[in-house]
Amino acid sequence: MNKATYTYIDMTGTQEFLLHVAKSFFIKALGIPAIWHRREVDRIRLSELSPRLRVDTGMTEAQWFNEISKPFWEK
Repeated sequence: MNKATYTYIDMTGTQEFLLHVAKSFFIKALGIPAIWHRREVDRIRLSELSPRLRVDTGMTEAQWFNEISKPFWEK
């Protein structure tokens, strides 16, 4: 029976920090398209609300129009 062997890599504090920064960057970079998609879907749904339901949101007509007019990358 063959046993798997694992190599232990001893990293310095700086290397561990850089690895952490790289992981954080890629996790955030991969999450951005999901955030953009969510914003686009939310704004499309907001634009489809009836005037009666728009009043229930508590937004004025100007606020509503401003929100649905934003591009997906704007918060």
